[in-house]
Amino acid sequence: MALFAPPGFDGTGEDVSFEPDALEAARKLFAGPVTFLKSAPALEHLPSPDAPEVAFAGRSNVGKSSLLNALTNRNGLARTSNTPGRTQELNFFDVGEPLRFRLVDMPGYGFAEAPLAVVKKWRFLVNDFLRGRVVLKRAFVLIDSRHGIKPVDDEIMTMLDGAAVSYRLVLTKADKVKASELAKVLTATEAAARKRTAAHPEVIAIVRRRSGHSRIARGRAGGHRVSLSHRPDRNMLKLFIGNKTYSSWSLRGWLACKQSGLPFEEVVVPLYDEAWDKRREGAEFAPSSGKVPILWDGEAVVWDSLAIVEYLNEASGGERFWPADPVARAMARSMAAEMHSGYQALRREHSMNIRRIHPPAPLSEAVQADVARIMEIWAQARARFGGEGDFLFGEFGAVDIMYAPVVTRLITYSIPVARFAVPYMQAVIQHPWMQDWIAGAQAEDWVIEKFEAPQEAR
Repeated sequence: MALFAPPGFDGTGEDVSFEPDALEAARKLFAGPVTFLKSAPALEHLPSPDAPEVAFAGRSNVGKSSLLNALTNRNGLARTSNTPGRTQELNFFDVGEPLRFRLVDMPGYGFAEAPLAVVKKWRFLVNDFLRGRVVLKRAFVLIDSRHGIKPVDDEIMTMLDGAAVSYRLVLTKADKVKASELAKVLTATEAAARKRTAAHPEVIAIVRRRSGHSRIARGRAGGHRVSLSHRPDRNMLKLFIGNKTYSSWSLRGWLACKQSGLPFEEVVVPLYDEAWDKRREGAEFAPSSGKVPILWDGEAVVWDSLAIVEYLNEASGGERFWPADPVARAMARSMAAEMHSGYQALRREHSMNIRRIHPPAPLSEAVQADVARIMEIWAQARARFGGEGDFLFGEFGAVDIMYAPVVTRLITYSIPVARFAVPYMQAVIQHPWMQDWIAGAQAEDWVIEKFEAPQEAR
């Protein structure tokens, strides 16, 4: 993973970059020895204060360990975990040989399910470290671009202000929000930073990129002109979908449009009503033989959900849908294709109905086999590539788009799942886009009786 920020942060449309000599010196430094030194669960375990230290703080799941790995161009340097709040100690890394300075990975904060005693321990450890560490020269506080500054972020900034530790705010996951929203978050974050006694007034924004070039741009309030689309002059996309209550493939196409960050017009077409046969014969449905979803982009038309994912992946720059790591990406694409062509029993016997939750009922052997296979590959993805994120490969992407309707089916029919899958399913359902879709389904008046009956009645 390389780091970059969208162009335009200086109001000119050009990247704001550091001096070439400074960048080259940093590249050489991090290309050299960078090693894990030790973990400190308490102050008595801190390493000797014999080198300057730079600390990284942030909420659980903000991507702190992943950022350290990317900064040093080492996949496994900092510890990533499937479990939010797993990092409970101060982790120290030596940079350079001879030693130049140390990086400090601080415990993640703000994890709601952590025991109170653990939260208090983290707070005391962090507060005591900040107040008493003379060699601590700078801290970076990571803020999720999708959520902005939260009360727990304010708390750590107050600690830093009180300890007189200079720090700078860093917006992570900037590629997960629209350009206009990112500009607003940047402005609000810099306004908050200017009110703090120890905070640097400018904010750094970073996003993931597959390119081998590492670029970091600095934001300046009032001068944001962020563009994440590679085709700012493109036509408005037009997506035809079926009822939000029942149409699982439409949900995938719609989530793909949201994930792309490109503007699109949504046209909901009621399935199987009295005008359905005539409507599907129209010119706009001809390429798909009347099936939804179907996406129009000027003269280009795409009518298969997985094809829509791939088309929008290219149209949005190739960085929003699939994992950057090629090994992870290979598995992700395989899982998406398996969903696209598999699990026929689950799909046939348990159609999507977002407005219903049925009591548990016996499952056919074929459905049990489908669910077991889904649990198996979900577990593999989370264990290998989930890291600090909530989703199958850490951050929400194409695989989660493909499996989102599966999540709704498992909930609708109260199908038992493995314990590890529950937090993932909650993350999917609670995703803002899914909440928007569910609200749309709840507002629909259309009812298709054959999809309303519980499984055992079919």
